[in-house]
Amino acid sequence: MSVTHSAEALDLNHQSDTACFSVVAAAMPGVLERVLELFAKEGMVPSKLHLQAEDELSLDIQVAGMPADRAEYFGRRMRQIFYVDRVFVSRLAGR
Repeated sequence: MSVTHSAEALDLNHQSDTACFSVVAAAMPGVLERVLELFAKEGMVPSKLHLQAEDELSLDIQVAGMPADRAEYFGRRMRQIFYVDRVFVSRLAGR
């Protein structure tokens, strides 16, 4: 089993595009780590991260240069995490 590094995982023709993830989950210990672990396992670091934790956990994550099909894959993986209620995947087009 091989690990894909960030340079290989990103589509170099679309580096100006940014994948955006909005995640709503129960404010439980470990949820944030499980979500971010998905990126770490692929050798990626989100370009932006915003977190708000009150009654529920609200995460906004951006990853520069992630192709649309990979973003959808990551969205599906996040939806499988226990305590994650909703995941929305969108794109910011580069200039």
